[in-house]
Amino acid sequence: MKKPGHQQSGRPGPELKPLLNSSIKNQWIYGLIIILFTLVLYGNTVRNKYAVDDHLVTFPNEQIAQGIKAIPEILTTRYAKEEQLTYGYRPLVKITYAIEYEIWGFKPGRSHAINALIYAFTGLLLFRLLRKLLKDYHPLFAFLVTLLFIAHPIHTEVVASLKNRDELLGFFFNVVTMILLFRFVETRKIRYILLCALTFVLVLSSKPTAAIFFIIYPLALYFFTDVKARPLVYSAIAFFGLVLLFLVFTRFVLPENVRPVQYYENPLFFETNLWLRAGTGFYILLYYLRLLLFPHPLRFYYGYDMIPVVNLANGWVILSILIHVAMLAYAIYKFRKKHILSFAIFYYLLMMAMYSNFVLPSPGIIAERYLYVSSLAFSLVVVYFIFKLYRTSPFRFNPSKGSLAGILITCMILLVPYSVWTVNRNKDWKNYMTLYEKDLPRLGQSVKANVLYASLLTSEVSETMDMEKQARWIGLIKKHYDQALKIYPDNFEVLNNYGSFYAYTLGELPTAIPYFNKAIQLEPRRPEPYYNLGYTYKILGDTARAISNYRMANQLMPSSVAIKSDLANLYYASDSLVQAIQLNREVIEIDTGTAIPYINLGNYMAGLGDTARAIPYWEKAVSIQPEYRLCMKISWYYLQQMDSVRTWQYYNMAQKVKPRMTRDEEKR
Repeated sequence: MKKPGHQQSGRPGPELKPLLNSSIKNQWIYGLIIILFTLVLYGNTVRNKYAVDDHLVTFPNEQIAQGIKAIPEILTTRYAKEEQLTYGYRPLVKITYAIEYEIWGFKPGRSHAINALIYAFTGLLLFRLLRKLLKDYHPLFAFLVTLLFIAHPIHTEVVASLKNRDELLGFFFNVVTMILLFRFVETRKIRYILLCALTFVLVLSSKPTAAIFFIIYPLALYFFTDVKARPLVYSAIAFFGLVLLFLVFTRFVLPENVRPVQYYENPLFFETNLWLRAGTGFYILLYYLRLLLFPHPLRFYYGYDMIPVVNLANGWVILSILIHVAMLAYAIYKFRKKHILSFAIFYYLLMMAMYSNFVLPSPGIIAERYLYVSSLAFSLVVVYFIFKLYRTSPFRFNPSKGSLAGILITCMILLVPYSVWTVNRNKDWKNYMTLYEKDLPRLGQSVKANVLYASLLTSEVSETMDMEKQARWIGLIKKHYDQALKIYPDNFEVLNNYGSFYAYTLGELPTAIPYFNKAIQLEPRRPEPYYNLGYTYKILGDTARAISNYRMANQLMPSSVAIKSDLANLYYASDSLVQAIQLNREVIEIDTGTAIPYINLGNYMAGLGDTARAIPYWEKAVSIQPEYRLCMKISWYYLQQMDSVRTWQYYNMAQKVKPRMTRDEEKR
């Protein structure tokens, strides 16, 4: 009976070279090399700090900072919560970081080491899986596929970025699930299928988009086992059932998913022309193939306007269509023969279908992390053709010395530059600044990349006392905000941020006003530019316009403590005491844990000359959050009242707060 996956080529020959015989008997050496090779490639990431979007899962995430106590909350809340966004569900990723924080706090180097270890063990398990799938192939084939996969520079975004642990864990547990599934086929023991269900839930809890493997599992069973059609269908239905249960849970149990998309992230979110969507989708697929073949340059973000929106008549699109149709035709042609290239093509096309932008546009249009799992197919195809190049069958493996040397040398020609590429790219991910500075010369047309760099430099300007650096950074901030507006003039975020830079950082208030006004014209229901205009007019002394804009911001965002507090103080300054008091009482209802309204109310009473009425408010404020100067003010009041007990009570409280305040100021 012919074996699936290679019927056309026969069984392996009985004679093997002594060296290769030794390799078969000692396959643990392969595993050791895989682990060491991975750690050599990614060992330098332990020197890295934090970079793009790491705040979603680690420093300074307040949820993660609770440690293991946060696990129940992590399981019942969304993955990301920032500003007005609440989206995603990847609890396993955040749980790993919560456990890390419980053990050693926020230590980015150790978290990077964990990422490298996950990647190393993924490589080890991948080798084991390939040996199971390709059981009649020589181990060298699976070994070389694994090494090429591990070394590919396209993976640096996944391993060197802490935020992308979701990709690592998703693929890791997919590999585990497939190993268990094949173990079930071999033994028919029910415990393996139950373990499959558990590990697949871990897949979904790491990276929900990895759910596409519910199709890959039966596909692999078809290509690499003798399982009949009915069990394949049942297995697909069973895994799909788990996907549906997961979707029901995230839809009806978790908080609402709030993730508005922006044009600068991906214009295809707003494109209704099917010809343009299809054309751009094929253009993107060709771009991904190019990155697999030649992974340079690598970029931390793409977005608008890095990838053109094109129709089907575009030359690159036509080429992409021809390539992908040919791939699909070959895969179909070899499907019944269960050829390994057919499996690799179907695997690749299924994985990339999610990121082609044909049906569901992807944030950023393109991302290197989207190729992480798919690149396994590339590694399989490349190693297969290397063997073919030297007319050597990977399962009738009795090569001449020249053929074996040629295979190894050709693989090294790929592995050495890929490895150097990977090690060097890891250094770019050291922190936000190194990554932005390295990639911005290649991201001139990316709106978001320009904005991210300008925003980072704005925070740096505020923290440095080096006048030379300040002047240089201010010039760069203007350059990159101007570039972002040149690419996309109607970008709300850029206009609001640029105005804030002029208002808060440079103090050039009149220059900021047109940017805020343009932002309001674009999105009149967003509170941020109204708040910023309110601040600007307040500093300029135009109280009427300041109040008008603060009131509009308050209407649009009535839950904001900052807006209500600032507006209340303006009312007080303009002799509208009743309205000022009312707003502070609203703040108390919104957030009982803030001292701001009590400080404000105390200040109002003191401003009216009634210090006795101010004291209870101030006492309430310091009971919530002790503050040195306020404690001393209360202590001074009781000293005048000859109340020695309370005088010393608040004086001692002030002294306890003062050293901590001083240390914080020194850090700043």
